[in-house]
Amino acid sequence: MNTLEERLRDAYQAAGQTVRPESIKGLHDRAVQAVRPGLRPASPARSRRIRVLVPLAAAAAVALIAVAASVVLPASSPGHGRGGTTASGALPRFFLALPSQNQGGDKMAVFSATTGRQLALVRPPRGSVIDTAAATGNDRTFVVTVQFGSTCSTTTLYRLRLTPRGTPSGLAPLAIPKISGVVTALAASSDGRTIAYATAFCGTTSDSPGAIGVAHTGTGQTRQWTWRPDPGQSVGSLSVTADGRMIEYAASPNKVTGPESGQILPVRTIRLLPAGAPPGSATQRSRAVVTISRQAPAELFSSAVIAPGGRTLYFCTQRNPDHPARSALVLRGYDVATAATSVLRTFDWPGAYCMLGAAGNNLLVGLGTSASGHQPRLARYDLATGKSTPVPVPRHWDEVATNIPW
Repeated sequence: MNTLEERLRDAYQAAGQTVRPESIKGLHDRAVQAVRPGLRPASPARSRRIRVLVPLAAAAAVALIAVAASVVLPASSPGHGRGGTTASGALPRFFLALPSQNQGGDKMAVFSATTGRQLALVRPPRGSVIDTAAATGNDRTFVVTVQFGSTCSTTTLYRLRLTPRGTPSGLAPLAIPKISGVVTALAASSDGRTIAYATAFCGTTSDSPGAIGVAHTGTGQTRQWTWRPDPGQSVGSLSVTADGRMIEYAASPNKVTGPESGQILPVRTIRLLPAGAPPGSATQRSRAVVTISRQAPAELFSSAVIAPGGRTLYFCTQRNPDHPARSALVLRGYDVATAATSVLRTFDWPGAYCMLGAAGNNLLVGLGTSASGHQPRLARYDLATGKSTPVPVPRHWDEVATNIPW
């Protein structure tokens, strides 16, 4: 990991809302590999993935390096087909993540959500990279982003399907407009017809801000909500309700400190944005429902996901982020109607990041020990009983999505 990546990572490791991000030197004319809080930077083999050109007037954008695989499904039936569904109560059998580093930077992987075993490797189309992924209500159908060309080119949404054994069976683009720039987070409704995404600040001018967007596969219609390009924001945690009507996102503000320096600030709020809201400012069209300094004072936000029914937000924070040996990862639930917050589980072992995936009344929780060479643990958490069941992880992941596609 180079000095720039270390400084970006360290920007998230100070305590609570008084984090002191390090200045990022030498941003001029450089492509910066951005990172999420507690998520390790890409390995050298993956260095061409999600890279965002940071102009002089902007801070480094946070790019979520997630996973993917491949699919073929008719455009008229995005989430249909054989396979388990969250509505029936059956737990999804697969999730997507990047394989361990020693298998090569271009390969993707499908993992078993029961055993944690890697089931298959998949490659992106020639000349492209698969950046992010989202699960639908069918456990064999996913949506992925495919980026062709160099840094900050356009991104195309594809649909992915797996065989009953978890083997990728093809890759097909969706009939919706391409997305300008790099997609940092992705989510899909249960039927796969509504896709929410976030893009990072991208380009060398101030007329290319990041945005939250939504695309409808049935009509091909899209909508975006932007924020001011200066200071800008970056989103790596995003989810959507099963019906596709409500989007949850958590944005990291970027602060410019000088012509060649900037700071990536910690996530301050988790926000809800109606998918049917008129286009405009993402901040103005959404509302803050969780303020980290109130619900989790002096803790560092890691990941959030909205329940399929939209009544509860689940989010992870890191306690004692400045003291890894004494840190713990805390899983909380937030009732959207009553604004009540409760601690669901505290994972009392040293950890730096937490990743969530929601399916019905269950969460798939991924836990990592450090931001530089993680040793992930995986557990299924039953929201009805409060029981956490460990899932064996026989092989370390190189990188894992902040929100697990599950």
